[in-house]
Amino acid sequence: MTTASRGDARTRVSFLWRGVTRHPPCPPCSRRLRVDPPAELRLHELRSRLDLSKYVTVHTFGYDAVLGEAAGNGDVYAVAASPLVDAVWAGGNGTLFAFGATGAGKTWTLQGGDADAGLYARAVDPVFARLDADRAARRRRRRQWAAAGGGGAPPPGRGDRTGGWQVWISFSDMYGQLIQALLAHRK
Repeated sequence: MTTASRGDARTRVSFLWRGVTRHPPCPPCSRRLRVDPPAELRLHELRSRLDLSKYVTVHTFGYDAVLGEAAGNGDVYAVAASPLVDAVWAGGNGTLFAFGATGAGKTWTLQGGDADAGLYARAVDPVFARLDADRAARRRRRRQWAAAGGGGAPPPGRGDRTGGWQVWISFSDMYGQLIQALLAHRK
């Protein structure tokens, strides 16, 4: 789930299906999940009537985005985290919330591995790249101002009000009724 406080301020909900990895499906499986990108998920549930005849009930769920088993962390980033980076850069706040059962792939999606970087690295890289580009643009404007004689106040630049940027990041783990700050007491 992602939220952004500027621009499109509504909460967006994306669904990522990593598939069943630990247990093979039961022979006459009672539930089948069908992912219909871009925004629909269907659960086909095999049910029994009183006379024991079988029928299928289809439950349809709508999301802002649905990604199937073949989706990599880059696909998840494009749908869920990239809009947050844009919102944060515009001056807002952003929250990325991963929810799922133990073993569902939350840690892999967020942290990634050597071959497929997670959302943390993919989100931080463009933020600092934009900060570096902004810093270079401010320096260039100040040099141009000084070369032109430097009359009046220096040209304004993004972040000049506070003398620069501050980046705040927090990671929390919620399990049951316990919320733990993962970066607390670390150097």
